[in-house]
Amino acid sequence: MDASTKYGILKFKRECTSNVEDEVAVKLPVAIYVNGKPLSVLYAALMSLES
Repeated sequence: MDASTKYGILKFKRECTSNVEDEVAVKLPVAIYVNGKPLSVLYAALMSLES
């Protein structure tokens, strides 16, 4: 999986709008459990995760 992907977006600049394709970072949820109970969910960028 790539660290970023492209999406079509509607860009606003002053009174003008335009449809453009922009690159967006991909993030994955990382669940943290303590004593078998869910504590929190963090979102991590792919480039910061180790195998």
